Amino acid sequence: MSAVSDTSSGDHAPAKPAAPTVDMVEADGAIVVRLGGAWETAFAAEIFEKMRRYVPPQGSAVRFDFTALETFDTTGALIVYHALKRLEAAGIAADVSQAPERVAALL
Repeated sequence: MSAVSDTSSGDHAPAKPAAPTVDMVEADGAIVVRLGGAWETAFAAEIFEKMRRYVPPQGSAVRFDFTALETFDTTGALIVYHALKRLEAAGIAADVSQAPERVAALL
C-alpha cells in the first residue's frame, strides 16, 4: 500500500487513524456489528478484546457493517474471521455480504 503526502503546506505528520470501535445495535430484526476506525496490527490487542466481549444471543442474525472503517489490514481481517467462526460454532448466522471490496478481499 502506498502513502500519499502533501508537502505543499509544510511538514505535517500524517493524521493518525481513529482508534478501533465496535458497536452492536439491533436493526431490522438483526444485530448489526458496526466496525469503525483503524482495524490494523497496531491496535490488535484492543480490537481482539472488543470483539471478544460481543456475544449475541443464541438464534440471532448478525450483520457486519464496515462503513465506518478507516483502515483494515490482515490482522483486522483475522480477528473478524475468528469472530465469524465463533458465531458459526454457536449456531449464529453472520452476514458480511455488504463488506466493501477492500475488506472482502482480505476475508
